[in-house]
Amino acid sequence: MGYLPQSVAANDFIFAVVAEEIGFTGGLLVIGLYALLACNCIRIASLARDRFGMLLCVGVSVIIVVHALVNIGMTLGLMPITGVPLPFLSSGGSFVLSCCFLLGLVQSVYRFRRDFS
Repeated sequence: MGYLPQSVAANDFIFAVVAEEIGFTGGLLVIGLYALLACNCIRIASLARDRFGMLLCVGVSVIIVVHALVNIGMTLGLMPITGVPLPFLSSGGSFVLSCCFLLGLVQSVYRFRRDFS
């Protein structure tokens, strides 16, 4: 469509660009993918062999979902504008790297869910 300025595409308002270019379906798809990610983290938490792994997975899920909800709420005008990027979509290098590190921890909990003895 081209209603949003080009400066919006590279910052924390990437959800507005997705919603403009793909529409309501694209916005729901992004929200659904974050919900799917949260459900998988919670499922892995239920499979963890110790309490630390369970709490780690739940914590990672909460961090990613809260960041996504704050960013989407900020983009829709429901929350005040802060510097919270959208996980895995905004162009913040250190935040994307830390989210990948957090999901690596969740994958490690899933990998070591059973004893190998």
